Amino acid sequence: MKRSKVEVSVNKPPHTSKNVQNNLKDVVFHILQLIPKGKIVTYKTIADVFKISPRHAGKIISTSPHISAKCYKVIYSNRSLAKAYKFGGACKQATLLKKEGVEITPNTCKKDVTPKVKNITHFMWTPTKVIQLYLNLYAQFSDVGRWPWYKISNKGSIVLQNVNNTHTPTPQSHNPEEIVIGAILTQNTNWGNVEKALQNLKTHLKKYTLTLHDINDLDLQTLKTLIKPAGYYNQKAVYLKNVTVFFKTNPKIYKLLKTHGGLLEINYDIKTANKWLPKLRNLFLTVKGIGQETADTILLYAFNLPSFVIDKYTHNFVKALLLEEFTAHIAKSNLTLTTKQVIKLLEKPSLKNYKLLQSFFADQLDNINPKMKVYVYQRLHAFIVLYQQQYRNMSTKTNRKKHNSTPETYILINSR
Repeated sequence: MKRSKVEVSVNKPPHTSKNVQNNLKDVVFHILQLIPKGKIVTYKTIADVFKISPRHAGKIISTSPHISAKCYKVIYSNRSLAKAYKFGGACKQATLLKKEGVEITPNTCKKDVTPKVKNITHFMWTPTKVIQLYLNLYAQFSDVGRWPWYKISNKGSIVLQNVNNTHTPTPQSHNPEEIVIGAILTQNTNWGNVEKALQNLKTHLKKYTLTLHDINDLDLQTLKTLIKPAGYYNQKAVYLKNVTVFFKTNPKIYKLLKTHGGLLEINYDIKTANKWLPKLRNLFLTVKGIGQETADTILLYAFNLPSFVIDKYTHNFVKALLLEEFTAHIAKSNLTLTTKQVIKLLEKPSLKNYKLLQSFFADQLDNINPKMKVYVYQRLHAFIVLYQQQYRNMSTKTNRKKHNSTPETYILINSR
């Protein structure tokens, strides 16, 4: 799936980024939200992710505005809890950790005795390579929102385009039905062309947002004319009609789209995901016009279900930064491939490769707080696209030599 280019400054060397230090504070607190119940981290673990000192990490965490930031999950490398824990000292920190099942010694808080985690190895949370890259990219780009269904202004507010072709801030974060329409239109084209097609539809219908009912009510020829900027309009018009028929004949799924798809991604229901995800994906793949990537795009962005999207950007990202980890993942599947063979595999997308990559990302992101999974899936996919678009502009031989930049050092330099 091609994406439209996002405006990012590439006129200065990566290490001159002014936003990273502000974003670093946000992302350090973001890490704490990713830690599952019953797990802890050390200041050193956080420091190692961003190549900063444990003392620096501690100073950031000490600025926690509220107990909900979960800074009680951070301890010292010697297993000790923090006497200076901001919301009640080490005894309060011990109480909060014990509520999550973390074993603390001594069992009861004693004066002049610093509580410690009993078995740090058992309770330690270790971020995988994918999570580390995600966090570094978060520090570089900040929260970009759900990609690419709306634009983010310089101030971070959501901006949508209205029928008068002007940009107006709106509290409406997204429209699940419009995401479904966009997922079909963006096949084999960039998002800029899709926006033109969506604008044509809105202008013709004199509506601010689109629904599947709108598509259903349009005659086929009119639909073809309106979506012409997106390319392959004869096929895509039929595909859109097929999708509307699918939702019309499956009212329970349409209701799920309207309800669960309308939630904030951090409020997605895990039970709903477990019940619907495999079934819904298989059903979508029976609709002519919906392939693997389109199905996962609809599931992740329109339904708020954790189904990671694999596209050309994902292939390139893994090839550049995760080759060793992906090769190891393949080995777990009883496949023995050399590095060269894995590179060739990544250069030739196929259904088999799609499943391998999807299972790889699911495995790498399995040890985060389940409630954060959809949020991370959506942002990581956005970061992968943004990273490659920005790095591609910095990746000429001249700029690489000048800034000593490789794909991995580019992320780390920007995140300092």
